[in-house]
Amino acid sequence: MIGLCREGSNRVLVLEFVPNKTLTYHLHDEKNKTLDWPTRMKIALQSAHGLLYLHQGCEPKIIHRDMKADNILLDNNFNAKVADFSLSSFLSDTDKVSHITSLFRGTNGYADPEYVKWAKSRIGQTLYEDDCTSLVDPRLKEYEEEEMIRMIYCAAASLYKPSPFRPNIKQIIEVLDRKMLPKEIMDRNDIDGLLDGIPPNTQINMPKIYGYKELAAATEYFSNARLLGEGALGQVFKATLDGNDVVIKRLKRIRPENTLKEMKFLGLVRHPYLVKVIGYCSEGANRVLVSEFVPNRTLTYHLHGEYILDWSKRINIAIHSAKGLEYLHENCKPKVLHGYLKTNNILLDDNFIPKIADFGLHDFLPDRIFSTRVSTGSLFYADIDQQKLSEKSDVYFFGIILLELISGREYIVNGFPILYWAEDLIKQALDNGEYTNLVDSRLQEEYEKEEMIRMIYCVAASVYKPPRFRPNISKIVQVLEGRMPWSIIWGENDNAFLNSLSTP
Repeated sequence: MIGLCREGSNRVLVLEFVPNKTLTYHLHDEKNKTLDWPTRMKIALQSAHGLLYLHQGCEPKIIHRDMKADNILLDNNFNAKVADFSLSSFLSDTDKVSHITSLFRGTNGYADPEYVKWAKSRIGQTLYEDDCTSLVDPRLKEYEEEEMIRMIYCAAASLYKPSPFRPNIKQIIEVLDRKMLPKEIMDRNDIDGLLDGIPPNTQINMPKIYGYKELAAATEYFSNARLLGEGALGQVFKATLDGNDVVIKRLKRIRPENTLKEMKFLGLVRHPYLVKVIGYCSEGANRVLVSEFVPNRTLTYHLHGEYILDWSKRINIAIHSAKGLEYLHENCKPKVLHGYLKTNNILLDDNFIPKIADFGLHDFLPDRIFSTRVSTGSLFYADIDQQKLSEKSDVYFFGIILLELISGREYIVNGFPILYWAEDLIKQALDNGEYTNLVDSRLQEEYEKEEMIRMIYCVAASVYKPPRFRPNISKIVQVLEGRMPWSIIWGENDNAFLNSLSTP
């Protein structure tokens, strides 16, 4: 503000001219070029810093009372400037208003309860599934997914939490700026509360209940012509239901107690890197799951067959699979243990994006099966240090998958599990940086060395450390992505964990 006039009943402000119009103009006018994601993120942070100054940098503090896209002005470099703060102080005492948007015709107001109600369930669904594609502006072809999720958390916490529990603007900035975890301002119970407004007929997250006869007919009565495979969990068939290709898994019912409840819960688990459970059947002794069909086969097929999986695909598969497992461990209530993780149940879509299958199905199997080879030739990755399933055993299984991605070798090498074959090679890699004999020769050294080293450290920490020293999966995610140094999961004295195995 440059100056003001207060003569009689006249109230006039003199302000700087900000040349590039308003955020509303650039965001919502179809004639304009789409505002890209980095610019949107910059505007969000700069506007939040402006608001923070009003709240904490001014004495006395200033409450804006009319914050909206119309009042965020942009300069020629798309830097944001907050305008019209505290204009309510210029109104007469008889107006008695706490929010002034409705006083100005032609401006956008944010007080419409129908709009807020419309957005509530959609934001809840987005955060519940950790998948923002259905909410994001379709004109945005590229954006940072993690930044987007953080911004949605900030929107949800600001809009839908009661005022005593709302975060302050400093906390919003810290979440946007990756200095605070989103769940610190919006936990799982808060997200569940957003879903209460979903009409019951939408079934956004609820799995469908199928009849056994319907599923039998869809698979031509479980004929071999529809059979995709068979393993310890049961038989897998491809079928068409409700006009879509699906996978029907007929489970071996070994633990009958509570299976109906467990199958329903699996249908509520949603994440872009997990296979979506569409529905289930629990009639009599029959236990059947209906899942989405992922078209590009398994990681086993592409990693150990004739196809040579290039490094960029391998590292992306590793990171995205880790994020799927992280969701099961840290975002599901109750948490979900996979218990059966291996390359065979990491499925790939046509863009080689992975989806973890068969999570939570260990409840259908006896404990003893996790250390045995089953009759079909499918093999579990047995945790040599821990018989009881836990988050740490899932991390161990994931470490074995990383080792297969690095080496291109299958789980059994020369009659023994791959961890025995790799132990000395990993020690050599960590001691002097020599890992040529560990890495799949088919890659022909066409890989990012820094990414390779990070993955090797993740293997060492996940597979060779005893369970109580193993990192959790979120640390593995951060190391694989380069957001955390590998020294967080593997210390100076941790090489002692190598060469401690005795060949069986």
